[in-house]
Amino acid sequence: MVDIFSNILSVNLFLAKKNESSRLMLHLDDYVIADQKRDWWFLWMFLFQGLSFVFYQVLVFMFLVSGFKVGTITPGDFALLVSVNISLISTLWSLSADILNFSDIVGNLKQGLQIALAPIEILDKPNAVALNCYKGQTTFDNVKFHYKGTEPLFQNKSIEIKAGQKVGLVGYSEGGKSTFVNLILRLYDVTDGAILIDGQDIRDVTQDSLRENIAMIPQDPSLFHRSLMENIRYGRADSTDEEVIEAAKKAHAHEFISALPQGYD
Repeated sequence: MVDIFSNILSVNLFLAKKNESSRLMLHLDDYVIADQKRDWWFLWMFLFQGLSFVFYQVLVFMFLVSGFKVGTITPGDFALLVSVNISLISTLWSLSADILNFSDIVGNLKQGLQIALAPIEILDKPNAVALNCYKGQTTFDNVKFHYKGTEPLFQNKSIEIKAGQKVGLVGYSEGGKSTFVNLILRLYDVTDGAILIDGQDIRDVTQDSLRENIAMIPQDPSLFHRSLMENIRYGRADSTDEEVIEAAKKAHAHEFISALPQGYD
């Protein structure tokens, strides 16, 4: 559903409402079937539990009545045991309802932990140092790279981008343009060879210091659910409001931001 709503413009432009509805129902059907199985199991459990409680209460009541008749049970004992039994049954019934909630929580927790505890593939070396970027000369030294389970994308790629040089990457779709940039950012590690910035292998420096020295405008623009002021400041948290506005002016965004009802807020 998140995927559909995130791409709702494409859904409308390509008249895909029916297809998306069918696709959604396909996934929801599996969910409904699983939910029904669980709910039937709990229904039978509650039914068995309810009948057990009734049987237990009747049995105790008969025992109390017979004891009261022969004088072994006092009115106080009678009232106490009935009260205790009602309290006990109420607690057990609440516990069974909590088991239903517990099964939901366990499912959500497993799904969340599966993502949160996924192993991190790109790690800093124990002795990694901060990048000393004084020129910005970038070198690909016999770089080999391929994604898991795919053909090699780069084979012995060697290129030198000099400091201050402007370079354009041109090529067909899936030709490796974005991958070329992502490798410099060390979003992936090269399979073989090395990428050097001012003679330093990027695998030997900390990722934070590497990316701190690289300005990146992503292919797909994204906004956090925060004010425009916070979004623009995101790249440098200590920026003043004046610096944010100056940056917006340079990007020719100040005009339309100022025209918004709440402006930068």
